[in-house]
Amino acid sequence: MDLMDIVLRQSVPRPWAEGEKIPWNDPDFSRRMLLEHLSQEHDAASRRFATIDEQVSWIHDTVLGGRPARILDLGCGLGGLLSRLGSPCRAGLHQVGLA
Repeated sequence: MDLMDIVLRQSVPRPWAEGEKIPWNDPDFSRRMLLEHLSQEHDAASRRFATIDEQVSWIHDTVLGGRPARILDLGCGLGGLLSRLGSPCRAGLHQVGLA
């Protein structure tokens, strides 16, 4: 089943319940999840790069005021926000991420 089939489904799926096993150790499941997570076709998993860039610009300009800063992201996953915050055009930002 395609992730978008689930997202666009009209009926609401039963929520995950404690005790159910998500098959993270299944290589096919993990591969499909990673592909959907990195996809630029939808915002169902991670955000598209254009959206991330807007968020990063807001953080840099509004929250940090364009000043050098140290940033800790305690749920960075693949580091999409951190990698863009630390781009050369934003010199002076030092970041650490813990997935």
